[in-house]
Amino acid sequence: MHTSQLLAPGKTVTPVPGSLAGIRQDKDRAATTPGMVAVSTVIGYGILLTVHTAIAAIATRFFRIRLTTRWGAALYAALLIPLLLVVSTMLLSGPFGIGTAAGDRTTALVVVIGIPLTLGIAIDLLWMPHPDEVELPDTTG
Repeated sequence: MHTSQLLAPGKTVTPVPGSLAGIRQDKDRAATTPGMVAVSTVIGYGILLTVHTAIAAIATRFFRIRLTTRWGAALYAALLIPLLLVVSTMLLSGPFGIGTAAGDRTTALVVVIGIPLTLGIAIDLLWMPHPDEVELPDTTG
């Protein structure tokens, strides 16, 4: 029987701090507080951000090496890398439940796809040498 059923209609009881009823109410309040994100969600987003940045940098480098035109590499980087990141997000976040407690879908997309895409392309374009400037060793067969 619930405590509210024992009282007269219109009467309420304030739980004593430290009592079981007070603890239950504090847990309910903490679970529904907006803006609260679990530590595991932040760690999961950090892992996805790191993995996706590496994927975007490697894919950008691959397109720059394989495609002979500048527009081809830019077009493939703009269209195929986000698709690759979406597939990777579904594969990585589904089994682990990463991002389920974030609450805001737009923020999740920016953190998981937008930022890694920008960082990956910037790493390849700004910090890596141009593919033509890299000297490869001679392979004799």
